[in-house]
Amino acid sequence: MRRKVLQDFTNVLCQKFIQVPNGYDLATFVHLGSGLYKLDILTGACTYNSIDIPTLKTCTEHKEWLIGQLSKNRILLSEIQKIELVVQVTVSNINIRTPNNKVFASANFSFSCHSEIQTNEKSYKSELHDEKVWGFDWYYEKLYGSPLELLNQPKRVIMKMTSLDRVLLLLTGILAAYQVAVGINGLGEVPIIVYTIGFGVLLVAGLLLIILGFEVLESPIVVIVSTIIPLTISLGLVWEHLASFRTSYLVFAISGFLAVLATRTIPIKNKLPTIVIAIVHGVAGMTIFLLPSILAADGTQRPIFALVGLGGALIGLGGMLLSFLKAGRPIVPRETILKILPALLLLMTACFVIGFKYG
Repeated sequence: MRRKVLQDFTNVLCQKFIQVPNGYDLATFVHLGSGLYKLDILTGACTYNSIDIPTLKTCTEHKEWLIGQLSKNRILLSEIQKIELVVQVTVSNINIRTPNNKVFASANFSFSCHSEIQTNEKSYKSELHDEKVWGFDWYYEKLYGSPLELLNQPKRVIMKMTSLDRVLLLLTGILAAYQVAVGINGLGEVPIIVYTIGFGVLLVAGLLLIILGFEVLESPIVVIVSTIIPLTISLGLVWEHLASFRTSYLVFAISGFLAVLATRTIPIKNKLPTIVIAIVHGVAGMTIFLLPSILAADGTQRPIFALVGLGGALIGLGGMLLSFLKAGRPIVPRETILKILPALLLLMTACFVIGFKYG
């Protein structure tokens, strides 16, 4: 009986969020924008794309409701270890009208909601997806001022993936799969492992982009994925060609990855996450760019091996663009990044495959 009750509570969390969303939270979604919102119902801690934000009203409402329901069913709140909502929010078609000098504002809200209640015995999970138009004008004005200010903000274009983009990403996936299956034959154990991880992640990333579109880039895991690829490929190159630096670079790669992981999962308001991204991507990208270029220039490797260096420059550029975009500090406009990303990934992968094969 107890387990059924807790599962029902988990289901209702998503239902309440989607079917009767809090007006203040809708205004916050419009103000901050589309992205991944995480709500810790017990503590009130909330994040937007892994960035700490003020507690959403939903946390207070859900906690009050749950405390009452737990009491009715004789379940102690102390037995609950975690109550969490993770919601992918997409805000589109913001409509602002001013009939008779009155401001009315609405938008289309798409919610993909995942809820979890965890006890010391079991974890209860549920999910629900829905899309609906909601008004937010009164709440927005209370929190942020007149909704008319939204008219002065540049519209965020939701980029749709074209057929050409999908073809380019498919070719990228084929080349990455070839490199995993054939291109690393005959190498040492460690290079085979790290190259398999690097090109395997690239293959999966390309397929996810094809299936889910550019919306998948809204996920905060993009920063972590865009770090794995340059770190593993640079580690493989160092392991093959700079034996005296193997241990030190392995320590850097592991430490760098853990640092990026920590600064993206723990809400930090200062510039540390941006600094960590810049250092890790900078060192890994320069290693992939400089090492093959030097080896090709001094005759240690064939000249065409320099293409691996070019691939390194492209992977460093792509990784930095995506990472700073997710960190909220884009180097170039989001639309520009999405336009060039498929071609950039294909060119980068082609340089790696050709450089490794013929160099």
